[in-house]
Amino acid sequence: MISSLYAALLALVFIFLTIKVIKIRRREKVAVGDNGNLALQKAIAAQANFCQSTPIFLILLTLAEISGLNNFILHFCAIIFLCGRIIHAYGISQAKENFHFRVTGMVATFSSIIILSLTNLISYFLAF
Repeated sequence: MISSLYAALLALVFIFLTIKVIKIRRREKVAVGDNGNLALQKAIAAQANFCQSTPIFLILLTLAEISGLNNFILHFCAIIFLCGRIIHAYGISQAKENFHFRVTGMVATFSSIIILSLTNLISYFLAF
């Protein structure tokens, strides 16, 4: 299944983002919260944003795949989403933040979710 491939790849990105948070927590000796540490705040934000958008994407991707959506479109949306999440995480994690990366990442994220939402809606209404 195509969705299982991208779920696995996205899980690896999640692990990477989580390890980044853990490393900063250990280095700065912060067990809970962020203690006002900007680097830790950014790492937590990157991880949290990833966690907020990834589940809905994976649900939509899996449902679109089950509905028989063209494999090219599935891969296209998944690659755009994966790249978008990586670009966004990179942008938000930088000491001197470049909003271009964050905006590009969010556009890619939203685009893939919107495309899959629309294809799932179309698939649903065509089934009648």
